[in-house]
Amino acid sequence: MVRGTPRRRAPLTELGLTLTPGQKLRADLGVTFGDAGGTDTNLRSHWSNQSTGLVDDIPGEIMLTPAPWGEVNIR
Repeated sequence: MVRGTPRRRAPLTELGLTLTPGQKLRADLGVTFGDAGGTDTNLRSHWSNQSTGLVDDIPGEIMLTPAPWGEVNIR
């Protein structure tokens, strides 16, 4: 489980997004951890979706499941 307050800065205008302070979005952020050789994923850890223990089910990993996403507040 990821703990703390994740912070990320990204050039969203390059993605065609315009965000305004006070806007609220639903999202999830995740990190994958690999083996020592960097060839296999051993662990997935997400900020909001705690049902993300899959590491080898490629179809399941790419499906969007917004129900467990958390709320992101734009500042």
